[in-house]
Amino acid sequence: MFPVPVIVLDGGGVIRRINSETSRLLGSPDGFLVGRSFPLLVDVPRRAAFRSHLTRVLQTGQNAAFETRLTHQGRTHVAQLSLTRLTMPGEAQHMVAAVVLPIQVQLPEPGSSRPDLSDASLLMMAAKRQELLSRMAALLLDEESLRRPVALPRTARLLAGEWADWVIGDVVRDGLPRRSVVVGPKDQPIGELVRLVERADPAAGPVVAQVLDQGSGVVHEMVEDESLLGSSLEGPLLTAMGAGSLVCVPIGAEGSIRGR
Repeated sequence: MFPVPVIVLDGGGVIRRINSETSRLLGSPDGFLVGRSFPLLVDVPRRAAFRSHLTRVLQTGQNAAFETRLTHQGRTHVAQLSLTRLTMPGEAQHMVAAVVLPIQVQLPEPGSSRPDLSDASLLMMAAKRQELLSRMAALLLDEESLRRPVALPRTARLLAGEWADWVIGDVVRDGLPRRSVVVGPKDQPIGELVRLVERADPAAGPVVAQVLDQGSGVVHEMVEDESLLGSSLEGPLLTAMGAGSLVCVPIGAEGSIRGR
């Protein structure tokens, strides 16, 4: 038993094994973490550096030690991470052992922790969902929304204000999805990042094509493929947006899919 968190990764950075100290540090059981992509636990601005170190360790066999930030379950851990290449019985490819030495832990802000699932909390969550549905229905039935094409921007702003950091709406024109509205985090000014998402081609996003083709929604509680919304010259959009989860649903009208 190691007294510090130890994680065994495959060549793609997927978690293959963890010890009990890792579960304790991250606050999730091994059944949840094993099979997940470890870079998703690394703070977004530091993921590229982590992947670079991982690739170098796998290619050269030389150890790497560096400081990084891990984020999970509302906690942020500043940690010293040490990577070592392994050769394990039964594995055709090299593996990597990651040893985590926490330096500093940042607890969730008051009110941002995961809610307990008491009866009162569940009732409150249900009430909030019902309120959102009521507000959405009123917005969609508003006379101006029926006369002018303002429903999608208004619903996007409502969702962004209550439920999501980013809301992106695409509509289908001439058989192809076109970006219609992008609402970014309310604590960030409209800037180059929003314009980057606005300029991106929706047709290049695999999740967009999947939802429009199948006509059903998709939920990713933890984003493991950061190319789901496509990429730009700066890299995957989800990486630039700092997205950790993703919900994508179709917009239907008169029996057909009009957007997502």
